[in-house]
Amino acid sequence: PLVRPYYLIIMLSLPFLAGFNALKQFVEAVGETNIPMHVMLVSNAINIALNAILIYGMMGLPEWGLFGAGLATFIARVFLFVTMLVVVFRGKRFRVWTEKLKGENAKGKTDSLTAHRSNCPPETGGRAQSAEGVDKNRYPLIRSPLSAPPPTGGLRGSLTTITLTHMANLKALAKDTAIYGLSSIVGRFLNYLLVPLYTHVISAENGGYGIVTNLYAYVALLLVLLTFGMETTFFRFANKEDEEPDTVFSTSLAVIASLACVFLAVIFGFITPISELLGYAEHPEYIMIMASVVALDALQAIPFSYLRYRKKAIKFASLKLLF
Repeated sequence: PLVRPYYLIIMLSLPFLAGFNALKQFVEAVGETNIPMHVMLVSNAINIALNAILIYGMMGLPEWGLFGAGLATFIARVFLFVTMLVVVFRGKRFRVWTEKLKGENAKGKTDSLTAHRSNCPPETGGRAQSAEGVDKNRYPLIRSPLSAPPPTGGLRGSLTTITLTHMANLKALAKDTAIYGLSSIVGRFLNYLLVPLYTHVISAENGGYGIVTNLYAYVALLLVLLTFGMETTFFRFANKEDEEPDTVFSTSLAVIASLACVFLAVIFGFITPISELLGYAEHPEYIMIMASVVALDALQAIPFSYLRYRKKAIKFASLKLLF
């Protein structure tokens, strides 16, 4: 009864988290890697503050305990999603993308209209006319009625071309966003579904589900230390014109692989004192398994970033669900 409300509200927050992850991947893919980091730092600060207020009932609010912790996480995740939406669709840095998506790129419309008029006879005042009797060498874009179907003439044709292009861009972005978001939300949802299995199989005498929770906390911390923002570094340098993306990928992967090997050597070489230090002296295999998982997750970070850079959304989602 205590856990059920917490997990229900956490599940309600998953769509917002998935939306944030999709926008985060888009922002990082275009080279703006600092923005998601700053948004997450503010969100974490909000989550910490709200946990203290809602769990213990500060500032005149009721003491909600575990439900308050879930509510704090829900609010922080909504903040993540809404903030990233505002940044992407209102920020100047992404105006070149959002104008294309909204079909409001006035410069594109003007350029298309100018290009259309420049290929029309001057005696028509820049207006399209029939191709019969027109010098094709002088006006090459005006085709004969017997040739291939001409594009729709005039401003209407230009705007139609622009609209179709923008719709194609919008569909592509929406598709990739949905795929990235779905892979994120499905993976997290499966983890929540496994909680009853863990609590049923792992006996309370051995520490119960608390062991899993404790080890996951170590995993999260160690992953940050092993990857140390190398995904962000990869996107920043891969998007530079004077850098070769494949070289950036191989260099980033080599650095992470080297650190992972050193990490595993230290853990396996000093497994006994490390297990005693972490409180698992009787089960050093827990630490060994945890270290192996952390090293493999760190090695996956750069290849998955490379798939995002190459816009391989389906392959990314498929492999993400498997690993």
